[in-house]
Amino acid sequence: MELVKINPIWKYIPAFSGANIRTVDGIICAENIITKNRNDLSGSFLPSRYRIIMKISDLKKLETESLERGIPIIGSKKGFWLLEKIKKLKPKKILELGTANGYSGIILGSENGKLTTIEIDPKIAEEAKNNFKRFKIKNRIIVGEANKEILKLKEKFDIIFIDHTKKGYIKVLENCIKLLNENGVIIADNINFEGCFDFKKMVLNHPNLETEIINIEDGLSFSREKQRKEILS
Repeated sequence: MELVKINPIWKYIPAFSGANIRTVDGIICAENIITKNRNDLSGSFLPSRYRIIMKISDLKKLETESLERGIPIIGSKKGFWLLEKIKKLKPKKILELGTANGYSGIILGSENGKLTTIEIDPKIAEEAKNNFKRFKIKNRIIVGEANKEILKLKEKFDIIFIDHTKKGYIKVLENCIKLLNENGVIIADNINFEGCFDFKKMVLNHPNLETEIINIEDGLSFSREKQRKEILS
């Protein structure tokens, strides 16, 4: 173990090659840690005031395995963009429609927010549960059809990420708007897919939304309510 002095406080942390310690928003963080086993970075060895700063490269193994198995995930290019948004917005409560094996959910919950995610396939939902555990993501998985399960939700969210059946996007939009907290945002994946054309048109022309299209690979949309635009800028 290596003794590291941060501010006037002494704390013990494991000494990994390449580790940097710095404060982020008042939290003492370990970054650039190099270890042979990514599971070592689960955070379980860190005192409560420490956490790992996530990088998209941490998900490389999961990305490779997912693509080899044909599991639809957001991938590293869009994932990097999403991770930067999460770091900036630091959402406390997140809703995800379409869990798959948890790749995007890990990104969404990487700033210690509570993730509620809906997945229709119980088998893949179990994989997501295990992946969330590995990365210490606070989560609640709802197994069911997103278009129906969203109607049962009463709590509000800071970010809603839509990535389930593409023709279902347009069916959940108004419900998503109702479930947004003040300053909340809606992000949708695969926005340039043919099945998303109606949804894309709707969010771009919705009277209550300000929407930006992110042209990375097959695209994402980033929407917020117009009257809240200046608050988030």
